[in-house]
Amino acid sequence: MTRRNPPARWVLPAIVDPPRRRCFIIEVPDEPQHIAAFRGALLDLGSAYKWGNDTAHTGRQVAAVWREVIALMRNCDTRPPQSVGTDGGSEFMIRQNPDNPCILESSLDGVTWCAWADLSLCLGNPPQPGAGAEQPAPNGGQACYNGELQAAFSWLLPTLVNTGDTLSLQSVTGAGADGGGFWYCPDGLHFIAGNCLSGTATTSGGDPLPSAAHMRLLWKIAGIYYDAMGGAITVPSGVAGQLVELVVNDSAPSNNSGVYRFTACVINNQAGTWESLSDFSLSPYGWTPYTCAGDCGNACNAGIAGVYGSGLWTSSFFSCSNQYWAIITSVSFAARTVNNVEVLANAASAIPSDGFGSGLYIQYHDGTGWHTTTPSVGLASGDNDLTIAINVPNVDQIRVITNSQSSTVVSKIKKVTIRGQGTQPPELP
Repeated sequence: MTRRNPPARWVLPAIVDPPRRRCFIIEVPDEPQHIAAFRGALLDLGSAYKWGNDTAHTGRQVAAVWREVIALMRNCDTRPPQSVGTDGGSEFMIRQNPDNPCILESSLDGVTWCAWADLSLCLGNPPQPGAGAEQPAPNGGQACYNGELQAAFSWLLPTLVNTGDTLSLQSVTGAGADGGGFWYCPDGLHFIAGNCLSGTATTSGGDPLPSAAHMRLLWKIAGIYYDAMGGAITVPSGVAGQLVELVVNDSAPSNNSGVYRFTACVINNQAGTWESLSDFSLSPYGWTPYTCAGDCGNACNAGIAGVYGSGLWTSSFFSCSNQYWAIITSVSFAARTVNNVEVLANAASAIPSDGFGSGLYIQYHDGTGWHTTTPSVGLASGDNDLTIAINVPNVDQIRVITNSQSSTVVSKIKKVTIRGQGTQPPELP
């Protein structure tokens, strides 16, 4: 017997295999059954069935990453720290900072950690990311890029942006000169003796952004300039798939000198797409029979509903207005934009389209009520793989319906795929 609802799945990560790992120390009870249970629980992370579904089968990739992590798991060294040096102190521990692996930290107790060495000071940032640069995922995915801008040139953000995306600069250092003798910090203040002197910023009417300080860092998007040093900015309306450059606020940068180093981050706020497949050979996946009560177009339809069994929905018999067999199955979920519904249906023999009284059609519910896709779609004898467009926001319920004008033609629904925008509703598989 299959379960009425599928098991909960973990949300797929935005980055399947991040370039670095974070260390956790867990003290497991030192007893064979405790240890076996702990290892068994970890194995769930290596199962693709525990992760969310998508068309790319990302769950398999995520599970493979976890199987590698689990395979490399090792026991901690529980030996007491040994005395080293002439002062009799304990040997200290070393780790990479969880947020910045270039910083090494030391600790005597494993609780309090202090910076021991910052290796990032010895390494230059790559001047310009190229092929293979990470791309931020839709629905709020973020990607950050370390970069280096020579003051006489521009730096290209290695992804495209759209209206609503967010750009920000972090950890900006360096200074640049405009050829006139002054050196400037990234915010446009004069750089003198290792300091950015407050009150020294000036503006120039000929600069790309005259209202901003001269030599201040700017974003350039579709020919328009924006202040890059005033905090995160949201890409304005009317921008679709545009390149982004980082430049200095100078009308004639060709004679500039100096270098700025930074981390540029972009958040992709575009709605992603999702696809939910209900393969009824495996489970009803939350779909339930629906009994009409007059809202299907005729009060005498009351009592008809689909019947689930043997891995599919089968039409049930009734007699009304020359219609004899029908399926109505329904599923509810959190409101989303639904693009289309694909149905794999089977008919014992052809069922012609007749408005929405005969054939296959979809009903959907949104904030304004119930709506029916018309005209209905006829069914050929045998299997029919049909896609019906909806393209409506705030849909929270779908009904799949077949009606027959014959007393002998039985129809069946094998699979239903719902496709939409945003994040996938948690109620759908």
